[in-house]
Amino acid sequence: MDRRHATARESDDQGRSEQGSGPARGAEAPAALGASAWDELAEMEQRWAALLDFSPHPVMVVRVPDGTVLLANPEAQRSFGASQDPVGRRLASLLGIESAPSLQARLEAVDESGEAEVVLKQAAWPGRGSVPVELRLASVRWHGEPAVLAKVRDLSDRMTVEYQAEQLLAVEQKFRQAFEGAAIGMALVAVGPVPAAGAFLEVNEALCTLLGRDADDLVACTFAEVSHPDDAGMGYEVLRSVSEGELARGVVEQRYLRPDGRVVWARVTTSAVRGSDGQVRHLVSQAEDITARKDAEAQLAHQALHDSLTSLPNRAHLMEHLQSAIARATRTARVVGVLHLDIDDFKDVNDSLGHTAGDAVLVEIARRVTDLLRDGDVAARLGGDELVVVCDDLTDPSEIQVLAQRVVDAVTRPIEAAGHVLHLTASVGVATGGVGATPVRLVRDADAAMYRAKRSGKARYEMGDDSLAALAIRQIEIYDGLHRALERHELRLVYQPILDLSEDRVTGVEALLRWDHPERGVVGPAEFIDVAESRELIVPIGRWVLHEAVRQATLWFSEFGADAPRMWVNISDRQVGRHDLAGLVRGALDDTGLPVELLGLELTERQVVRTGHSVRSDLAAIRGLGVGLAIDDFGTGRTGIDYLRELPVSHLKIDRTFVSGLGQDRTNTALTDAIITLGRGLGLTVTAEGVETSDQLGRLRQAGCHRVQGYLLGRPQPPSAVAATFGAGFGAPTGAGPEQEQPPGP
Repeated sequence: MDRRHATARESDDQGRSEQGSGPARGAEAPAALGASAWDELAEMEQRWAALLDFSPHPVMVVRVPDGTVLLANPEAQRSFGASQDPVGRRLASLLGIESAPSLQARLEAVDESGEAEVVLKQAAWPGRGSVPVELRLASVRWHGEPAVLAKVRDLSDRMTVEYQAEQLLAVEQKFRQAFEGAAIGMALVAVGPVPAAGAFLEVNEALCTLLGRDADDLVACTFAEVSHPDDAGMGYEVLRSVSEGELARGVVEQRYLRPDGRVVWARVTTSAVRGSDGQVRHLVSQAEDITARKDAEAQLAHQALHDSLTSLPNRAHLMEHLQSAIARATRTARVVGVLHLDIDDFKDVNDSLGHTAGDAVLVEIARRVTDLLRDGDVAARLGGDELVVVCDDLTDPSEIQVLAQRVVDAVTRPIEAAGHVLHLTASVGVATGGVGATPVRLVRDADAAMYRAKRSGKARYEMGDDSLAALAIRQIEIYDGLHRALERHELRLVYQPILDLSEDRVTGVEALLRWDHPERGVVGPAEFIDVAESRELIVPIGRWVLHEAVRQATLWFSEFGADAPRMWVNISDRQVGRHDLAGLVRGALDDTGLPVELLGLELTERQVVRTGHSVRSDLAAIRGLGVGLAIDDFGTGRTGIDYLRELPVSHLKIDRTFVSGLGQDRTNTALTDAIITLGRGLGLTVTAEGVETSDQLGRLRQAGCHRVQGYLLGRPQPPSAVAATFGAGFGAPTGAGPEQEQPPGP
């Protein structure tokens, strides 16, 4: 027996010598033990000691009631200190238990009951500090005396495992709560082969809501089965890349199909879940609903390429499509056709019924045109009332003529707007091209053909040709040149005298526009006014003309006083009603101090017919200033008596086409006489234009015409030259030959 056991034996022998050979407590002691009995007892102690030596935990025999360690196995010696033997020490101090009386009471209780008890404590383990232990106590007898067998078990490893299990359970619960309660869709996805790659293993409620399916339905599906057919391949590739380790995290935006047919967009983020061996167990996918964002992006993209009113493609989209159409035609030896449609006199609708009615008309015409198109054809809105149609893949240029006529016919059908039934027409230009064509040239040629259709009587279509292409180029050059002309001060005014027949003297002048072109010399308004009108450049040009004419009239007023003439300025209907012409006139008069009776404005009869409420208000405001207002070219349009009665005009100007036939053409003579009679009867001042012969002048005097102007009296001249006629009586003609001032321009 080793020292530990020997120490116990020596203590026991000492106890026996002190007590004599009396019986042990609680038993009848024999009078004396024989040698064989001692040998048998020693053998039993050795067996017991051997069993204790093999225990992996500290085991000690503790005396009751003081708790002194009587026997300790090798593991107890190793655990509680190699430098101090546990035997002879108190169990309470050995384990670092503060409440020794409590432990003593427990030892006594075990001794009395004979039952084992488990006590959990924190023990002061040498070299390791406080560690969790399990203390098992059992009642035994040691050398006939009551004792307790104490087994101490270090629970550090078990507690670690249990703690880890608890932590793993907590993490699992947290993940489950986050998974189930997430506001975005979440799914565990298989990596294959069983279940198949892309199969849903688990899904949360948010994903079910997003995809419009219940959990059982989704778990029975694969990723590809719920994806939009066009996006399934892209999404599956991301899943594969993550599962094979090519991507640490995969992100893809794709569409999904719901059972109700609705398409939803989701931003899917996928990552891999790996086991302790590093192998991918499954994938975790998070699906954020981005349908609203995608819809907004699509709306913005649509707005960038489409007209907001008609939803037709805009110019940018049209030119892009046309470029692609020309490329296809080049490859297939086909032809591309372009129609350029402009609604005739559309401004009348806006002016008379308002822009809301005008918008309704545009939407209806856009719908009618779109209904006529073949698959692949595109209709676009360039702006205002201009539509362009691109017809792709034509085998013969004549094919587009059929469509052009159908478009013209479609527009002529009655249209209801603002409680009125409108009868409108359209002018259509047609251009075709294939190899070598460009989008800009085709649209330009169709635009030129459309203007020829308007000049030819409207409500028709015209085919483009080389001459029209040249004309279109010329118009572009004129437009660009006019911009520079304003900046470089190349525009100027000349003035034609107006003779008052009752006083036989010059009492007025008409301001006429000229362009001193740096290469072409002097250019008359007939070559550029229509371009300026069609592209709204007439507004800044008209503003300049008004200010320049008022400035010159003011100089003449300062020089001639009462003999200064009234300045007549031509205006465009595009200047009236939308650009505060009355305010512009008032500002010019205030800036210069010109008396209002020395200024008059002229508006052609065709423009008067198209006047709406806003235009009439503007004209009334101008008349309210005291400025004269004349209807120019009277007799060439369709002005009714009601217009003369309703509009605040003060003068009528008879068109030169009637004056030229005086005394030679009975109809022109009768119409001229009738206009003069009409004007005088309405209290209007009548002026005859285009007077070139003395016979014409005599007949106009005889008919009672108030005033005349024309080459017989003087050509348009610079300010210094025309000033010589002011206050003087009518003398010899200042020029000869037919008058070419047509139209006069602003």
